[in-house]
Formats: sequence, C-alpha cells, structure tokens
Amino acid sequence: FVIPQASTTRQVVGGEGGVVGSPVTGAVIVVAAGALGANTVVGVAVQTPDVSAAAALRNDGGVGGGRGTWFVVGKIFQITPHRLRFATPITVIIPFDEGNQPTYLGNSEKVMLRASDERGLDWRVVPG
Repeated sequence: FVIPQASTTRQVVGGEGGVVGSPVTGAVIVVAAGALGANTVVGVAVQTPDVSAAAALRNDGGVGGGRGTWFVVGKIFQITPHRLRFATPITVIIPFDEGNQPTYLGNSEKVMLRASDERGLDWRVVPG
C-alpha cells in the first residue's frame, strides 16, 4: 500500500472518504466514502510505549497473570479524535516488524489490538 504524498498524520476527511497516514510511521487509515457524514479532522497519533508500564502489566497478577504475557513492541497508534464513530468500516494499516518480536514460550505470542466497539470488546487477537 502506498501512502499518497499529500497524506499527513491529521487531515479533514468528509463524506467522500480519504486516506490519512504518515510516510514516517507507516500507519494509515483508509476511510471509505460515506463513513463520515460531515467534515471531520481525523488523525493518527503515535506514542512510544512506556516500557516500565508494560512491565507492570506483565507482573500485575491480573490480566497478564504475572506470567510475563504482555509485551509492548514497537509504537502505539491511536485514531483520533477518540470515540469517533464511522458509519461503515474503515481500514487501518499498522506497520509490524515480525523480526522485532520477542521469543517467549516458543514464540507463541499473539499480536493484540485494542478497539472499543458497541459490543464492549476491547482487546482482540490479530489473526495471522
């Protein structure tokens, strides 16, 4: 997928749809026509993970079960504005460097995606 040169990390997207992304980070949002009813500033915010926070998740005895099951690898991408609702599905492309993954428990890690929806599902395993 090639990011158009005019694409930035934030831009106005209207009813005709559009592409928002950054050639620097590789994150891209493809908004189909009709997904937004009005002009909206849509963006991709990029954060470098806090390694100490990830370590706390790994050892909290809660979600991670204290078994070292949480690893933050790479950057964290957020679609903004938060709680933005699209009338139709959008495509989100996030760079993933398989060679940068930790080897833990026989390399059986799963990539997780947090995406809140009307069903209340937040964390999902990314297939593949």
